[in-house]
Amino acid sequence: MDARATELLATLRNSNVSIDVKATSLAKIKSEIKQRNVPEAAIPPLFDSLRLAIASQHSSLSSAGFSSLGHLLKRLSLQDQHQAITLQGRATYQVLLEKLGDHKARIRDQAAQAFTEFWLASPVDVEHHVLETALVGKNPRAKETSMTWLAKMTQEHGLLFRTYVPSLVNCLEDADAAVRETAKSTVIELFQNAPPRAISDLKKQLISHNVRKSIATSILSNLGVNINTDAEVSSSFHQSHSRPDNTRPVSSFSHRRDDLPRSNSVLSVRSHSNADLHGMPRIDTIFHGQPKPMGADQSNKYPTLSHTASVESLPAATSDTTDAETVEPLYVNSHREFDDMIREMLLCFEGKESEQNWILRERNVVALRRLTKGNSFQDYPQNYLVAIKSLLDGILKTATSLRTTLSAAGCYLLQDIARTCGPSIDPMIEILLQSLIKLTAALKKITAQHGNVTVDTIIGNVTYSSRILQHIWGACQDKNVQPRQFATGWIRTILMRHSKQKGLIEHSGGLELIEKCIKKGLGDANPGVREGMRGTFWIFYKVWPEKAEA
Repeated sequence: MDARATELLATLRNSNVSIDVKATSLAKIKSEIKQRNVPEAAIPPLFDSLRLAIASQHSSLSSAGFSSLGHLLKRLSLQDQHQAITLQGRATYQVLLEKLGDHKARIRDQAAQAFTEFWLASPVDVEHHVLETALVGKNPRAKETSMTWLAKMTQEHGLLFRTYVPSLVNCLEDADAAVRETAKSTVIELFQNAPPRAISDLKKQLISHNVRKSIATSILSNLGVNINTDAEVSSSFHQSHSRPDNTRPVSSFSHRRDDLPRSNSVLSVRSHSNADLHGMPRIDTIFHGQPKPMGADQSNKYPTLSHTASVESLPAATSDTTDAETVEPLYVNSHREFDDMIREMLLCFEGKESEQNWILRERNVVALRRLTKGNSFQDYPQNYLVAIKSLLDGILKTATSLRTTLSAAGCYLLQDIARTCGPSIDPMIEILLQSLIKLTAALKKITAQHGNVTVDTIIGNVTYSSRILQHIWGACQDKNVQPRQFATGWIRTILMRHSKQKGLIEHSGGLELIEKCIKKGLGDANPGVREGMRGTFWIFYKVWPEKAEA
């Protein structure tokens, strides 16, 4: 089996071999694993092969990889090779995490099942990746799958969930409606037969995380709790909220949906109506009856979109730092509504930027961000990608604008697109990097930094290709110091996010390009570039130690 495992790895690394041939090779080795023991020497190449297969964008090969992984883990468990499972698992979890947020439910389920099988040998590592990484991450599908996995593992394997309750409660106020609903059902399921002390702790968590009244009421009533007469929780609330609101430290969860007006448009079918949410009392009103006063500057902080409003009615961003957390998701009922909105946007992006069109461009970019954070890509991926492709030239015009706020808005949109769509934007990578790497040489430091973060976000979310490294190599040779300095971080992202594709990087000539970039940076005339590249070198050393020492 040793030789066949090595042959399989070579086959999967060979880009000239068809997907069908690779899948057939996997099926053969899976059959062999089911029938006989796996020699120790065959374990590393087998896991390397399965990681390549699972990471593939071809569902047939990825599914074959998951299936073979399940049989391999069962076989190694029978052989008492728990240490090997733990060791190889640490190199596999990152691949599984990415699949945990896949747009296909079947792939997500397979990734969750793989984590379950690894958990039997290495529970601490698995819980860290699923419940401390995916559950608190930014991918809504990964969050949903993580919560479902938590409920299943608690029921079937007795996993102790108490540690993860705060993260679960945070999801009750997530921007994504499906995440909120999954969190709600998971909390109810986990606490269905919980003792009174656990229910009391849950109430305190609901209060401390400012969960909106409607969600908290629904959860507690489903658990059969009398929420009006709990003196202990009332006392706890007074202690935890003794400070005035304006002295409360800002946290990543301070963007609440309950005290912000939501869109009541037909495009926002998944949101509650304005009548329900505008000025809605926080969770503390469940127990005390009096809502907290809303600051005058909060009541109109976010725009609403009426039934008759068009995209043009959306106000432009008013801050130079329109952060990714400050836009409300915008949901559409059908692809026709989405297409109609895109059609309205096309005209303003035509031609050069002017005093007449730049504000409208900014409004439309914000609207696109809201659509991206909503359900457009998840429910209508083909329409969404066609729309982005048709608007890409206009989006790049905004990102490279001399107006700082407009440029920032364009960059934030591209970051959202990269995080949401991932490898789906691979066909656009060439034009994106060409424009954005030029932006990193901008005279305005804030604009250059926005360009840097956008390039880094794109590189970290798309599929690896040698063309990405070609662009980075070009940046390493730029006459301006900023692109050269930023390039040190981009190489780090390549090494950290794509190192599982070592074989592909080596065979595509990427390894030579990385070495050239590092040597160039270490000898750069600018001390900042040299310092940045030294940090990159040590990450390179962990991935290719023999090359680093050469």
